[in-house]
Formats: sequence, C-alpha cells, structure tokens
Amino acid sequence: MSAFSLKTEIEIAGIKIFLTQKRIRSLHLRISAPDGEVRVSAPLRYGLARIKEFILQKIEWIKKNQIRIRKLRDEGKIILPKKFISGEEHYFFGEKFLLELVQNSTANKVLFKISGVEVSRGNVIELHVKKLSNLAQRQKLMDNFYRKHLKEVVPGMITKYEEKMGVAVAEFRVKKMKTRWGTCNVKARRIWLSLELAKKPLGFLESTVVHEMVHLLERGHNKKFYGLMDQFMPEWQIWDKKKIEI
Repeated sequence: MSAFSLKTEIEIAGIKIFLTQKRIRSLHLRISAPDGEVRVSAPLRYGLARIKEFILQKIEWIKKNQIRIRKLRDEGKIILPKKFISGEEHYFFGEKFLLELVQNSTANKVLFKISGVEVSRGNVIELHVKKLSNLAQRQKLMDNFYRKHLKEVVPGMITKYEEKMGVAVAEFRVKKMKTRWGTCNVKARRIWLSLELAKKPLGFLESTVVHEMVHLLERGHNKKFYGLMDQFMPEWQIWDKKKIEI
C-alpha cells in the first residue's frame, strides 16, 4: 500500500461509502461483514465524478449483497473476528469457553480447564497480560498457546499411525492456513497442520493427521486414498462432519 492516500466518506443512493484514493491502477469495491460496510479504493488521478459513476453502476449489486451479508449476520452464520476481550466465546479442542481478559497481570499466560483437570475456574479461558495490550498482542498470546498444545498432542498421534501404516514422518509443523487443515510434502515427509485445529475436537485433529500421513502412501485423493483412510481410521468421516459444528 502506498504511503500516501486520501480518505473520505461519501453517500450515494442513501448508502455510505468509505473511499480511499491512493497510488493504484484501477478501482476496487468490497462489501465487508458483518454490517455490509462498503469500501472503495480508487486511483489518485480519478475525479470524484468518475468514482461516483462507477459506484452507481454497481449500486443494485451493492444493495443485494448488503442484504445477503446482514441476513447471514442475523442468522449467526458469519463468524466475527475475535477481539480477545472478556465475554467472548472461544474453543479449545472442541470445548467452548468464555474468555476473561486479565490486564496488568504478573505474567503473560493463558489458563483454563482441559480434559477434566481444573486449571482455571470452570469453562473460562483466562488471558493474562502484563500490561494494557492491543488486539495483535492478545491474539499472539492465544496463538502461541494453541500452537504449544498442538505440539504436545500431535506427536503421539503420529507415532500411533506410523506403527499402523508402516511409514515415517520426518517432522510436522504448525502454521496459520486460510483454506486448508493440513498439507503433506511427500518428498520431505513433512506435515503442516493448521493452527485452527487446536479449536476443533481431538477426533477431527486426529483424522487430519491421518489424512496427511496417508498421502505418504497415496498422493492423490482417489479411491485408494479413501480406502486407506477407512482402513486406518474407520470413523474419520464422522469427525469430518463434526468439524462444521464449531
């Protein structure tokens, strides 16, 4: 993004438009969840009349999609970005917790109840921060905590299925993924797992690990691949359905 930009608000056909002009080549329009907010990015060289003409050409499309997005929001079908503040719902290995933000704590840490062992007060995640924190800092703490627990749980799953499958995983790593639960580099025998798996039930995490390990025996998603999935973890399809519940 250019260091120089002009920002303003305009209204067209009763719709508020957040306009940013910067050093780009063409016009861009987007409608954001959860409220159907309309944002337009335009080249600095474009006059306001040209920008308004572009928006007017899209006005029916804008109205239609605002209605769609707001309907999804009202039906609870849009997952809002987390702010990591007290009162939010968060998941850990399939269990729901309420977040409690503890500011000015003696240490940065996350505490909660897991596997029946009382680590905190009931179904509450306590996010402790040493001082007043911003969103990025709080999210990083939670991400690190999720990553830590994945790295504690996954090795045992890998060992279990290495023995069953007769394969060897050289290493596994965890990273944020937008569109995948995992990937497998067959040549390097390396598995990547999505950080989001820390929020899903352990059964789905296990089925994902098995899925990526099966790629060491069969690269493609074909009849042989799913036959191996059925062989090594017959219940994988049950867990695959449960992933959408959270």
